[in-house]
Amino acid sequence: MMHRERSAQEAAFLLAGLRLKACSRTTIFVNSKYPINRARMVKKECVGKTFYDEEDYTENIFHRYQKRPLVLENLCLAEYVAEYEVCKFKDDTIDSDIDSDEDDLLNEEEIKIINGRQILKQLNSEIYIRRRLKSAVLKTPYLSVADDALNIITVYWYCIFLLETNL
Repeated sequence: MMHRERSAQEAAFLLAGLRLKACSRTTIFVNSKYPINRARMVKKECVGKTFYDEEDYTENIFHRYQKRPLVLENLCLAEYVAEYEVCKFKDDTIDSDIDSDEDDLLNEEEIKIINGRQILKQLNSEIYIRRRLKSAVLKTPYLSVADDALNIITVYWYCIFLLETNL
């Protein structure tokens, strides 16, 4: 059998180019294996080098978690990933949406509300984060019970840490 019958609804969705299945929540994969076993992305301008320094790699969710604002210091990694996302905007966007006489740049401890969402600045970084409208669903690598990395995943998700090397 090479063909199958389709319902009118399914045919209409396929002809219109719509997805038949969608999720109302964002799914985020966090590779919580040991740091030496994780895949990392190289920055675009560093591609082609023979050796890569630590600065040649892009920041991952663990780096952003370690640079979280002081007001979020009591969040574990699972809460941080599920509740906050990276957002990009210019500082003039903040000024146009909010009437304030303060400085153009956000301080590390300063919280702004734009369109009903919290905007926070990461510590020692030019990255801003905002609270998600809906919590994200977290996915981890598949591990067997015999794998010792299962223990470190539990530590990563539910311990509050400042530096990953301290775990």
